Amino acid sequence: MLLANAAFDTVTKIGWPEGRIPLAEATIYLATSPKSNSAYNAINSALAYVEQTGNAPVPLHLRNAPTQLMKNLNYGADYTYPHDFPEHFYPQQYKPEGHESIVFWHPTDNAQEIKLSRPHEPFVARWGIVVACPCPPTAVAVRSPKSSTARVAPPRSGSGGCSWCER
Repeated sequence: MLLANAAFDTVTKIGWPEGRIPLAEATIYLATSPKSNSAYNAINSALAYVEQTGNAPVPLHLRNAPTQLMKNLNYGADYTYPHDFPEHFYPQQYKPEGHESIVFWHPTDNAQEIKLSRPHEPFVARWGIVVACPCPPTAVAVRSPKSSTARVAPPRSGSGGCSWCER
């Protein structure tokens, strides 16, 4: 997106015919870059999930309390600021109750997406956080902090050799 917008901006600033060069460079770069529809699939899955389950309440500790009434109702109580902790993470409930294990973004075998999903590995090992397994087809791996064993949602077909879900 940034590159496409930068090319557009350049063309509008320098005009035609010179603008054809950065436009061609951006076109070639984008045409030859690795592709993925994981963001498209994630937002569609999230929207479908909300359509199916309805609006779920935000956990009380995450709610803002700008009024005294909201403070009296415990909005924002027991919130822990994650940036005060190593790796800017604290294992608190971020999703509505009953929806904690749902995962919408599943990285594909695209190298950049696997790289983006790797920072979550320490949280999986330490806190048992649910993450998306990058092996196709996607499964959900859940590691317990008390065990090194991963429980895996049934895959649609086998893949084997995954260091995340240990299939």
